[in-house]
Amino acid sequence: MRGEHSEAMNAIMDTGCEAQFQARQAFSDEKLAIMGQLAGAMLHDFNNMLGIIAGNASLALQDMPRDAAGYEEVLEISHAARRAQDIANHILAIGRSVEFPKAPVSLNEIIFDSCRLLKTLIKPNISFKAVPAREQLMVNADRCLLEQVIVNLCKNAIHAMPQGGSLTVKCHLASDGNRQIAPSEDNSKTFAAIKVIDTGCGIPANNLLHIFDPFFTTKPGGHGTGLGLFISKYIIQNHGGHIHANSIPGMGTIFSVLLPLA
Repeated sequence: MRGEHSEAMNAIMDTGCEAQFQARQAFSDEKLAIMGQLAGAMLHDFNNMLGIIAGNASLALQDMPRDAAGYEEVLEISHAARRAQDIANHILAIGRSVEFPKAPVSLNEIIFDSCRLLKTLIKPNISFKAVPAREQLMVNADRCLLEQVIVNLCKNAIHAMPQGGSLTVKCHLASDGNRQIAPSEDNSKTFAAIKVIDTGCGIPANNLLHIFDPFFTTKPGGHGTGLGLFISKYIIQNHGGHIHANSIPGMGTIFSVLLPLA
């Protein structure tokens, strides 16, 4: 009789735990939906301001000789503002679950363009290297979105190396070892691999389980939204790919991205 009573109590406790989990999950989903609506409204206004910056930069360039002091800097402002507009539009599209238009693009070109965007963020105490693939690797992708993923991963790596270190972005044909992060149903596909490798502080194992969760961040207030990796994972999955992280605290982190070849 006592055993039956114990089993009944355990069943009640299990049911209670499950109910609590479902309640927390529902609250999290509701919070995500509300934040998504707020982010959409803010991005709309942000996009308008970027349009003003880009427009004025373009007007300034029209009145500047190419050899004038500051011309290259204003040109970079114009390019960055236009790209930021593209990113804002893409994030708004993510919120509306819009399918992104894709076309064959070279991963080597995406790597180099992403590195060009990063040049002002690389600190003097960080050794930075881009290693292109030996072969031409083409993927069906939205170029702007893939650049956004690479830039985001590199910015996280830079943040993890306040005392300096090395950052490497490399691209190559995925080997069998790299393919392990892809599910078994994708075994028939050929993948390209992008790796972002840093020698920073690393990620503790308990945090590694949550890095792709929305709003999860270990950065101090005002230095991170916890959405960068969440959006990056969404983008890669939207391209039929996979993203994974390996890290050793105190030694560094490797983010691996697999994308099916075109």
